[in-house]
Amino acid sequence: MILLAERPPSRLISENSTISRQGSRKIELRNRQNPKDLFVIRPIDRSKPSQQKDLGFSLIEVLLVIVVISVLAVIAIPQFISYRNEAIDAQLKSDLRNAAVAIEAYYAKKSVLPASLAETEGYGFQSTAGVTISLLVISPTAYQLTASKAGGSQPSFTYDSSTGGIH
Repeated sequence: MILLAERPPSRLISENSTISRQGSRKIELRNRQNPKDLFVIRPIDRSKPSQQKDLGFSLIEVLLVIVVISVLAVIAIPQFISYRNEAIDAQLKSDLRNAAVAIEAYYAKKSVLPASLAETEGYGFQSTAGVTISLLVISPTAYQLTASKAGGSQPSFTYDSSTGGIH
């Protein structure tokens, strides 16, 4: 058994031990009763790099990870903003359709268009938080609804009752 350590094990230091020096690089300590037990002392060579494994990351590895994360962010952030804009647009269009259904229900029951959206509360319409909807009565049977909210792909959408379209 060969051991490399700073101090020899105590079982090797006894009257049965022999110490031999082999050049200036190595000292051996042997047990006479069990010659397989060998303790070797070598001086530390400060000119050679340490034999221990590196436990950290190199600067190149860290920079490479930062570059990969940056590339992913450059791709993902504009896509996320696009999805958010589309969601706001869908929210505005949905509120316009729901308001139009409530106004049509009000008209079917009372044979007159409401003067404001507040009159349609009992007909199932409730605006989404943050969405502003305005009603413009054009004629006794035609109206326009305009919905707006910041952050969409355009400032507002308009529903025209005469065409039934949102633009």
